[in-house]
Amino acid sequence: MMMRTSEFRDAVVAEVAVTMASTGAAPTAAFLQQPAPGRGERPKKPRKDEVMISFEGTFKDPDSWRAGCSQLRSLVASEKAQAAVIVVPKSEVRFPSLVNEGWFKKRVWDESGDEDGIFLQIESEAEVMLTFYPVDEHGALRVERARELISDPEKFRPARDLIVQPLW
Repeated sequence: MMMRTSEFRDAVVAEVAVTMASTGAAPTAAFLQQPAPGRGERPKKPRKDEVMISFEGTFKDPDSWRAGCSQLRSLVASEKAQAAVIVVPKSEVRFPSLVNEGWFKKRVWDESGDEDGIFLQIESEAEVMLTFYPVDEHGALRVERARELISDPEKFRPARDLIVQPLW
């Protein structure tokens, strides 16, 4: 049975929290939820519910960001992903900038303020969400203090409000 998008997001958050507890850092990565095999089909290789792709350096400048978004969009299509969860430590985001750069107006995700943490963007054909998870002084993820920055796709501008451009 296929896991729901919200369950997939929760599983990724739990995995990131464990990674942070053991290494002291969150990955800059995308997790793709694999489609369930069709009725009567057998997977050709051992199945995992997710595929993790590292995106270190994607958010350092405009060219890297565009290339990373393009690569992720291609992987979503080739893997026939059901959903994607993108995890980016706030400290890694250099582009798109967190400060006003003239043509960038205030974005929804600027609301994370000065607090350290991670951005988690989840996308599927049916939904788009952006959540900020703060990190405490010991580097632990504070899941209970998560703030949804985008939960209604009708109320945001994809080109400005998302960490990664829309994938679907």
